[in-house]
Amino acid sequence: MNDLSQPFKIPSYKYDDAVDELGKMPFGNLIGNILTSCVEAQTRATETAWRYTQSVLEQKTPLVFTFQDQEGLKRLEMPLFTIVPLPYMKLDNIDIDFDAEVGTLDERKGEFLVTVNNASSEGDATQVVKTATNLHIGINAGTTDMPVGLAMLLRHMGGGLIVEDLNDPARAAEIAKIVASLEKHALEEEQRREEMIRRMQEEEAQREEEERRRREEEERKQREAEGNTPVVYFASPSNTIDNTADYSGAPLKGVHVIWTKAATAKDGTSGYYKMSEIDLLSTITSALLWRKFNGPIKLYTDSAGLEYFQRINITGLWNGGIDTSVLDRIPNSYNPEIFYNAGRIFAIQAETTPFTVLDTDMLVWQPLRPLIGDKYVMGLHPEPLAKYQQYYPEQDQLKKPAGWSAPAAWQWTADPVNTAITYYGEEGLKNYYVQQALRFMGSNNERPSDIDSQMRFVDRRLFSMCMKAMTSAASTFLASDTDESKPFTHIWGSNPTARDNENINKQICTELVKIINTHFADIPMPPQVISARNHYRQ
Repeated sequence: MNDLSQPFKIPSYKYDDAVDELGKMPFGNLIGNILTSCVEAQTRATETAWRYTQSVLEQKTPLVFTFQDQEGLKRLEMPLFTIVPLPYMKLDNIDIDFDAEVGTLDERKGEFLVTVNNASSEGDATQVVKTATNLHIGINAGTTDMPVGLAMLLRHMGGGLIVEDLNDPARAAEIAKIVASLEKHALEEEQRREEMIRRMQEEEAQREEEERRRREEEERKQREAEGNTPVVYFASPSNTIDNTADYSGAPLKGVHVIWTKAATAKDGTSGYYKMSEIDLLSTITSALLWRKFNGPIKLYTDSAGLEYFQRINITGLWNGGIDTSVLDRIPNSYNPEIFYNAGRIFAIQAETTPFTVLDTDMLVWQPLRPLIGDKYVMGLHPEPLAKYQQYYPEQDQLKKPAGWSAPAAWQWTADPVNTAITYYGEEGLKNYYVQQALRFMGSNNERPSDIDSQMRFVDRRLFSMCMKAMTSAASTFLASDTDESKPFTHIWGSNPTARDNENINKQICTELVKIINTHFADIPMPPQVISARNHYRQ
């Protein structure tokens, strides 16, 4: 067996067969296909260059550059075609090297096998012959000269470069003119927008005024239908009320506070204030009882509240007068939804001691002078923290305004005091509490998870801590929240339930009407009270 890895001689009678087999190789196809592929590649490159050139020529907007030189600020414009390279390529040389080697691999009987580049032809031969080939292709390509026509086009476009001096006075004036024009249009647009908003506001105000007049007309017709149109209500034809003999000493001024902005913010009535029957009846009963047993009563409200009370003709209820100037001036930094009793704090600030502030649903059944004695400040009753801890967040849980800190003298372990009725007999104590309350509420607009917690803190816990810091204790009318020995009825706990429960609402309203009929039968009543009295009369 011959070594197939080494060339060996073939007998001469076999040479012709090898040469004939080598002659069968397709040299024409091998070399011709290579040249054809090179020509096709050159054609595709030319087509690509043409499409690219067309796409660049379509970019008609010049490139703009701004630069600073020794002469000042300049602006340069140039066509895109003048700065991008164009792909012109040509094939310079194509070198093809082809090597062929013929050798005998093995001596056998029969026909032979010829293999060229892994392509085989075989038969039953006595001699096996192998031909080996090596094919080398070398292609050199490079950029060619730009076509004459395109070179002329570039020279022409290069002459179109524009260098503009931005410091030129005429150019500066043109830019200023453009800026002024833009400012003018912006101002005109803003004026149109403001005019549109003004018209919308006027239309809204007109609709509200028409609605108010419609409601007034309906109420007027209702009064005429009832045949009762007195001019003054809650007069004093007898000593049923305003009888100083029942005051147990000097009259004690009472104060009601109705801040309608807080009421409408809390129940979402869009600024229109109106009392429910239970609220109206409890307010009237509270004021009449105060006048009967303690003295005059004054109302602090805002303009919307005064308009409502004038419309239903009960302004005569508050014989101590009605003040709207204080609540109308409450700054917007006091959130009426979170601090819905802020109006009461401002009223306390404005009022001169001594006086008593009572909720509009607080009923007082006898003179308070004997209970007050020589006390300077009093609340209704204590609320033990051990019992009501869940309603009073600790200091670190309160929502606080920026920069707020509690005075060191405050004792956070002191029990809060219910202030449904509060007596203020000394200016210094009153002013200290008001100052601290306003300082905490102002710009304190972060909404707590329990919407009542912030106002509850100001009304009760802060009040207690202030009084304890100034007088060592906060005096109360009642010894505890379960004490029923003193003459107070606070409807507050039943009001929310009554608003949602028709039967409870009817029970409370019926009792209030019974009180009015029993204690104030000879007092002229407005149509709304007469209507409610007739509705709930038993």
